[in-house]
Amino acid sequence: MFASLYLAPRSIQADMYFEHSTDKVREAFDNLEYTFGGQIEVEDMVAEADYSVAEMVADYVFDLTNNPYRQEEREMKYGRGRSVSVGDVIRVGDTMLVCMSCGWEQM
Repeated sequence: MFASLYLAPRSIQADMYFEHSTDKVREAFDNLEYTFGGQIEVEDMVAEADYSVAEMVADYVFDLTNNPYRQEEREMKYGRGRSVSVGDVIRVGDTMLVCMSCGWEQM
């Protein structure tokens, strides 16, 4: 299974700290303002109660790119790209999730 990472422009990142709507994200994404950050291979996961596979994968990618204890693994799977942050989009299959200031929201 793969997770595709799309990096938000700085203007979206700043807005997403205070807004809890994905409307600006969708507009910027549709206008090709996002940068493709690459794909990360993830082991198959099984959904849990009230927690989708896409959310589990997004959490995995967020932790991989932000956790300093996983730096070696990160470089092997993702290189030295920037970490997942507010406003970034993770695509798992047909599901697209936006990193919010707290948690994920489906686009």
